[in-house]
Amino acid sequence: MYKFAAFIEKHKYGILATLGVHVALFFYFQIATYEEKVDYEKWNFEGKYDEKEDIEITPDQIETPAEQELYDMSKEVKNMVQNVDDTREKVERPENYTSSVTDPSQNAYDVEEAMKQEIAGQKEGSKPSESNMDITENESQPEPPTKTKSKTQNQASSSQGIKAETMVSFQLTKRTPLNNNDWYIRNPGYTCGNVDGVVVVDIKVGQNGKVISAKYDAKRSTNANACMISKAEEYASISRFNYSESAPRSQNGYIKYTFIYQ
Repeated sequence: MYKFAAFIEKHKYGILATLGVHVALFFYFQIATYEEKVDYEKWNFEGKYDEKEDIEITPDQIETPAEQELYDMSKEVKNMVQNVDDTREKVERPENYTSSVTDPSQNAYDVEEAMKQEIAGQKEGSKPSESNMDITENESQPEPPTKTKSKTQNQASSSQGIKAETMVSFQLTKRTPLNNNDWYIRNPGYTCGNVDGVVVVDIKVGQNGKVISAKYDAKRSTNANACMISKAEEYASISRFNYSESAPRSQNGYIKYTFIYQ
């Protein structure tokens, strides 16, 4: 112990000088490298199939407040045709429903009279040939009901209306679809994609049941876009109604189409 103390005492200045040098070097390197910046390349973790955070949404994918108010999801809209003037008892689920009821024999008479009106309306000297008359007769006259076609017979004997919202409804006083077949008033309600809307088309119908004109009624329509208007006018123009001798040459009415969000 005495020797160690004697060694310290002998070399104390050298030891202090060595410690001082090391402490000075330590602080020097700390101060010299404190503000030094280290550049590094950022890593890109985005892969080829990674999902993008920003998803583009087109306007037709957004259901507007007007559409939400127009179409109540809790309210069922049936893909059927309804006659606004229908006076039958209305039930929620009628059997063999059609928009109206007429006598099948009267239907055949109406078709025959409609053909006569078309021929009589042609200019003098332009009588149709037998072949053209055959084509017209085949296109205009529907196939008469037979004993095997119970569906057609049930349609003619239906006595109940429908108590529900329908995608197609029409008003034409004392007129029904041709041959009491709702196929002649077709439904374009699924042809315009992800939109809801109601389009009313004002129509003029001749005695023979053909639509003379079909024009969009903006005041009675709701949330209608260009596609809906175009399809509604197109489908209204090809609608066919029964012949009516007592109807005016140009009878006014309308067809309302409901377009459904898909």
